[in-house]
Amino acid sequence: MKNKNTQKLTLAAMVAAAYAVLSLLGAVFGITYGPIQVRFSEALCLLPFLFPETAWGLGVGCLIANLFSPYGVLDIVVGSLATLIAALITSRCRNVWLAALPPVACNMVLVGAVLAYEQAGTSAAFWPAYGLNAATVGAGEAIACLVLGVLLVKQLPRIPISGTGSNPDKQNKQTGRPHGRPVFDGVSQVLSRLMGRRCSRARRSLPLKGIRG
Repeated sequence: MKNKNTQKLTLAAMVAAAYAVLSLLGAVFGITYGPIQVRFSEALCLLPFLFPETAWGLGVGCLIANLFSPYGVLDIVVGSLATLIAALITSRCRNVWLAALPPVACNMVLVGAVLAYEQAGTSAAFWPAYGLNAATVGAGEAIACLVLGVLLVKQLPRIPISGTGSNPDKQNKQTGRPHGRPVFDGVSQVLSRLMGRRCSRARRSLPLKGIRG
């Protein structure tokens, strides 16, 4: 039990690090913070659909990324909560397209409000600003989650893994999701490459319990 919890914690930590790194990389190009943003890291918000334990890792990763936000404490708290809440809801979804909606909705509502408050305060201009920011943030989230995130989740099982003897196209008859082993190996490979590490030995030793499908 202790070993299994350690392995889940490790996976969550890898996701947190990957989210933070991708967000800060996007900040170099000016697409991580502000009214017009497309956080490529938000594509990772669909991982709880396959691995519920990664939800908290996403929350921590977003918190780290938002420490560098120009909008200060409000974005650190509210923005990070938006990602965490969305990830927890996504972990309970049973369809990949539905799983992509919570990050879009939560960021529209909460991050849109943060940006509108920073721009207009509590004046009468708040609601027009809120509507505009919610729309632009939602559009960016739709690109990150409904396009990149869904593509990520659908392609993970197809990453060739030598020695698994698994058919990546084979799905669980009850859930319609890919079987756990190739999906888990795929996630481990992608995240380890993002982190610049090789973890093939650890990947082979991780158990399948707790993985959906």
